[in-house]
Amino acid sequence: MEKEVKLSHILKPIYFVVFAILLEMVNFLWLGFKVTGNAQMAQILPKYFFLDFGVIMFFAGIVFLSKRWLANVAMYLIVALQAFVNMVNATLYKVFGDIFSFDMMKLGQEAVSAFKFEFLDFAAIIVNILIIAALITLQVVLDRKLKKTVTLKRMNRFALLLVMFFACWLTAGVSYLTQTLTFYDTETSVKVAESDKYLWDNMHFKFEAYKKFGTWGFYTKSIMNMIHKKEDYDENKRSDLLKNLDVSKVKENPDALLYDDNLIVIMLESFEWFAIDPFNTPTLWEIRTQTGVSLENFHSKNKTNVSEGIGIMGNMPKDTSMVSLARNGYLNTPYTLPNLFKSRDYTANYFHSYQKTFYDRNIVNAGMGFENVYGIEDADIENKSTSFNDWNLETDYVKAMIEKLCPKDQKFMSFYTTVATHGTYDRTNERFKEHYLEYDANLENYKEWLEKNTSYVYPKNEDLEKYYRQYKCAAMDTDRMVEYLITYLRDNGMLENTSIVMYADHNCYYEDMYFNIKGTDKTDYYDIYNYNVPCLIYSTKLENQIVNDFTNTYDIYPTICELFGLPYNKTLTQGYNVFSEDIKDTVMVSHISGIFNEHFYTLNIVDMHVSGNVSQDDLFSFKRNACRFYEKQGDIELIYKHGLAV
Repeated sequence: MEKEVKLSHILKPIYFVVFAILLEMVNFLWLGFKVTGNAQMAQILPKYFFLDFGVIMFFAGIVFLSKRWLANVAMYLIVALQAFVNMVNATLYKVFGDIFSFDMMKLGQEAVSAFKFEFLDFAAIIVNILIIAALITLQVVLDRKLKKTVTLKRMNRFALLLVMFFACWLTAGVSYLTQTLTFYDTETSVKVAESDKYLWDNMHFKFEAYKKFGTWGFYTKSIMNMIHKKEDYDENKRSDLLKNLDVSKVKENPDALLYDDNLIVIMLESFEWFAIDPFNTPTLWEIRTQTGVSLENFHSKNKTNVSEGIGIMGNMPKDTSMVSLARNGYLNTPYTLPNLFKSRDYTANYFHSYQKTFYDRNIVNAGMGFENVYGIEDADIENKSTSFNDWNLETDYVKAMIEKLCPKDQKFMSFYTTVATHGTYDRTNERFKEHYLEYDANLENYKEWLEKNTSYVYPKNEDLEKYYRQYKCAAMDTDRMVEYLITYLRDNGMLENTSIVMYADHNCYYEDMYFNIKGTDKTDYYDIYNYNVPCLIYSTKLENQIVNDFTNTYDIYPTICELFGLPYNKTLTQGYNVFSEDIKDTVMVSHISGIFNEHFYTLNIVDMHVSGNVSQDDLFSFKRNACRFYEKQGDIELIYKHGLAV
């Protein structure tokens, strides 16, 4: 069958391909410049561009087969989607050093609540919109100017589509089939990092996968993984995992220093070391310098719910929905902190000074074994707010919940996540009125102390000074809460047998606070000082000391287990006891991006940013430990997905 077709319609797939490739080039140059700070070093196209090109050609075939106005609609929608992804990625990288992935869709409510207009990368948005405008203009001009028609057989059109699609994807398939993946023991190799096929199958390094496979290659494969994730799981694998779980059990230790003590874990929202000083936060300052254990070289780079889960479980599944795992009962292993303590007849409860539905804590945290999950809804507070960013005082929340947080009639383990320091900071909070007065009264002495005793940079412009004041007053509120908590424990005879562990979930990123006060460059994502945040342990049974070893969020759980003599399981533990020799092997692996210790920072365990004097042995050890982490993470994903630990 023959048909007259306008020449402009035949050309549509061609300029669709041109503009799709142009958008990809702009995106890679943009993100590359953000990463390197040097446009000349930026990557123009993905390493395996044929994957990108194959998907683009598939869409070109759809445009070609569509009739009249449908061709324009298809073209506009596809290009708009690509431009939208570019804009989202530019914005996410600006704020978090991250790019979009489908697992983020599970956090829709949380992302909308935390979003600020200032997060947008306006330059990237303008560039992408201009490209779309150019495409639409070209299409309109060609439709109007090119009236000529040609005769085209319909079968030829289908044949052309099939040839374009299968040629590109056959090339991709042959290319990957010719790549061999040899499995080595990670004692002697870095297979996780050195095989692009392994990266294609597992997408462990999100930004690295994006750089190599491109926008369409990366997201197409991500969708394929969501539909059918390739996993090495059969009866033999199941048997091996169960065996590992059995042999990796650590026995209960009644001789542990804090055995039978009560435990309060406080995860401090967006907390920085510069939040603590002798004038405004005297309680935390005293714990840091005189009465507690201070992990000065502690680091975290994860979103709040991830840091929380790691502290509670010693690990964090990332490939399977936490809500689904919780509803299936697969998070309720004997090795979560609440279950370990409940096995000793403790009561174990979770507390949060914002809504407990945020991050689905009412489902997820209950699924981890907490007897009760309490939020701001459960607190009897005058003038209570349940709105995001209109934070209640942490002291008011603790006072309202103190009998549940620290019950007098039984041993307890309580996990409490604060929120007042979250931000934004471009506002005032009438509840902080007394803190504002005290901060202003202390300001000159504080500024003098800051300049003489720290490397922090006091804000040099009026807006940032105002934001910093708001943040510091929120930290003062947290300090008063800790003071009240310690006083309550002392007055009720519980302080001698109650330990408090405090750690920050991540740095203070709102209003770009962390790098402005630390005096770092935001483009230096490999500067781990950006992720250096507080971790403090307070117990009358522990001597005041400073731990200078590199530590991170994964080390919280095993440290608590060892101090309290809990029978945990090393198969499900990604960190090490901070007081042990093993701590030298710890690495921080961020669910956002980045793998690092105090000497190395990498996005892919191949390209390294190095600081300090290091040897080849140091480099090999870091790579080995990072690869061990990812191999163990693969096993952890299977253990949770199939409910093997419950």
